[in-house]
Amino acid sequence: MVAPGEAPPATAQTPTQSPPPAQQPVTSVPSRRVTAIAWWKRRGRTAQVGLVLGAIVLLLIPLSALGSSGDSKHVAIKPIQSPPSATTNVPPPSSTTASVAGAEPLTVARVVDGDTVKLSDGRTVQLAQISAPSVASGDCYANHARSTLRTLVAGHTVRLAREPVLPRTDRYHHVVAYLIARGQNVNLVLVKKGAAAPYFYFNHQGRYASKLMASASAARTSHRGLWGACSKTVLNPVAQVHTRGGKYHPPSHSSSSGGSGNCTPGYSPCLIWHGGADYDCAGGSGNGPYYTAPGVVYTVSRSDPYRLDSNGNGKGCENSGGSSGGGGGPGGGGGTGSDCTPGYSPCLVYHGGADYDCYGGSGNGPYYTAPGVVYTVTGSDPYGLDSNGNGLGCE
Repeated sequence: MVAPGEAPPATAQTPTQSPPPAQQPVTSVPSRRVTAIAWWKRRGRTAQVGLVLGAIVLLLIPLSALGSSGDSKHVAIKPIQSPPSATTNVPPPSSTTASVAGAEPLTVARVVDGDTVKLSDGRTVQLAQISAPSVASGDCYANHARSTLRTLVAGHTVRLAREPVLPRTDRYHHVVAYLIARGQNVNLVLVKKGAAAPYFYFNHQGRYASKLMASASAARTSHRGLWGACSKTVLNPVAQVHTRGGKYHPPSHSSSSGGSGNCTPGYSPCLIWHGGADYDCAGGSGNGPYYTAPGVVYTVSRSDPYRLDSNGNGKGCENSGGSSGGGGGPGGGGGTGSDCTPGYSPCLVYHGGADYDCYGGSGNGPYYTAPGVVYTVTGSDPYGLDSNGNGLGCE
């Protein structure tokens, strides 16, 4: 006890220790990085690849939701549908036509050649599958061919139609197509009129090839267009047309000089008339389709439609390697030059024993007699032309 008035004895105060505050785990940034790297390294390679791909996918999902605008705040605006019009259900133009729906109608702005035009839209068109004489080269009948084409297209709208076997453009970047005007194929009409010829580039024959050839053959037989004005022109559809030769003069059938009534007037010996088809001197550079007798020199007394008298001296084919046949017609007197085969009149030039056969027969030559000529046979007849022994060969 403590007596009154005394202070209580001092008591040793034991300091009261408060509990330490709760320690918050302190993790530094470097330690987090180390931990993450260690965790990553513990993953396998497959897991690492999967995690990377998954992260990429998660990033792409919100981006795709934004759409093309790139901003999710934008409100999609529903497009206003216009009322249907007359052109709504118009089908696209065919692949074989060059015109475009709604475009201005095409017309021909300029005719360059008989087979080339420039359109109102600026394109140059090379007419497919045909060839016409060139104006720039000064070819025979070139201006007439161009005028024919101009007449067909002047004042009319046109359209183009492709030829599937040909490229769309040529090496000059010209459009290659058929030209349609007034509902007709202008390419075909030009060939029918003799203003152009078939031309099958690299022998690529299109859908109208047979019609083009038939039309060209008919025009040539009738001497229409270039076939009459340039009578030496060749019909060769795998090459561009090259017109040549002078104007064809149709023979009059009212008279004939030598031979029967179907001989071409003005030639002796007789040259059978084949509807105006051309003759060339045998052995020369001409391409027929008919040829004179080898070695026979013809007397030319009229307009010379076959152009056999090259120097105008009245003798045809005198430079083709033979002697004059003289006389003409059946039974005409043949030449007796040293180069003629004995026993035949007119002359048949001797070619080292090579055989002759009658023109138009079944023999195989290599040499043939003149078309329509009947030969007088007085010797042994080595060529066997007198089949019945009556003294006349190829009758």
